[in-house]
Amino acid sequence: MNPGRNQFYNPYYILLLPVFFVLHGYMQYYPLVLPGHLLLLLLKYLFASLILTVILFFFIRLWRTAFILSFFVSFFYLYFGSIHDWMKTWLGNTFLVKYSFILLSGLVILILLVIYLKRKKPVFLKLSVYLNILLIILIVVDLVLLGFKIKKDTPLNETAQTSQLLPCNTCDKPDIYLILADEYAGRKQL
Repeated sequence: MNPGRNQFYNPYYILLLPVFFVLHGYMQYYPLVLPGHLLLLLLKYLFASLILTVILFFFIRLWRTAFILSFFVSFFYLYFGSIHDWMKTWLGNTFLVKYSFILLSGLVILILLVIYLKRKKPVFLKLSVYLNILLIILIVVDLVLLGFKIKKDTPLNETAQTSQLLPCNTCDKPDIYLILADEYAGRKQL
């Protein structure tokens, strides 16, 4: 295996992870998020991933290892909420789902991983190929699903739909109450 021959050996995953994260969030909340905000968020995450990679390179002195570590730290950061929710579903209200335990164990795992990687100096060619292909597949799937959502939301014949609605002048008008909740009081008060 010559790393220079296959482009999938390159660490594109460090850029593909933020792209997938932002695209997946946009796909889930499609009409609510503006594309400008999406692009700004994507640029922030890309910049943060690259800065983290450079910082980790100064500790490890191997680019490929710094990219892998940066990927796992970024993954932990981006998907912390989902991981925590999953743990609460499966583990209930145990000490394993407390923030202090999760963050402390994540830091210990990161330190142990840095020590291990500094000593072993693995190349991670297969892992790079796997992460690149996985993230490309996930991005393509999200793009296809987003395309279906966009196509479904485009009005086919808006004038025909609105022409069927007729105002009722003889109907009783219902009482309309507007409730402005400026604070969440809690379960007991509600």
